[in-house]
Amino acid sequence: MRLLLSCGRGLVDPHVARGRPASAAARVPPRSGPPQLAATADDAVPRVSPLAGAHLLALLAAGDVPLARALRRRLPPTATAAATGGDTAAAAAAVGALTTRDWAALYGLLGGTAWVGDVERALAHHVAAVTRSRVGGWLAAAYRSVPPSTAAALLGVPPAEVGGVATALGWGVGGDGWVEPTVGGGGGGAGRPPASRRPPAPVA
Repeated sequence: MRLLLSCGRGLVDPHVARGRPASAAARVPPRSGPPQLAATADDAVPRVSPLAGAHLLALLAAGDVPLARALRRRLPPTATAAATGGDTAAAAAAVGALTTRDWAALYGLLGGTAWVGDVERALAHHVAAVTRSRVGGWLAAAYRSVPPSTAAALLGVPPAEVGGVATALGWGVGGDGWVEPTVGGGGGGAGRPPASRRPPAPVA
């Protein structure tokens, strides 16, 4: 008898064997893992870091435009809309302007936006300076001289100030006002053989 009871012990519901109803077992929570939290309406709203705009500007300053574009594409529409995005929207617009080489829009955003954050404001000024330096390098490498209007647009300065900016960069300015960019500064096309004036750089 003891053998039969011991062999059949695994087939008997322990709650029934102890005089408790089987329904008591149904009230025992399963041990399948940690409890799952119910989803709420807030879970559907994307959360954007308040430093997203600073991140975009830092990537532009570092010259990592592809990563800045990838981050911009992942932002929700509310973060890139000018009416609701604030500094993040302005930084995202700057990424778009640099991607399309819309220099006027880029310099206008960087210098004309009323940045709320101190970090974003400082980064915007830095991006403008870095972009001006890079574009100046492209001009110096590709053109012997460019008209002042083109130089002003590519450098993000008013036409009346392009001569002073060119001089500060170490470039020359001809008698007719055309700017003569020079690799490494020095002005006047030093180190280059005489050449005819090349066509002006295209402005996007």
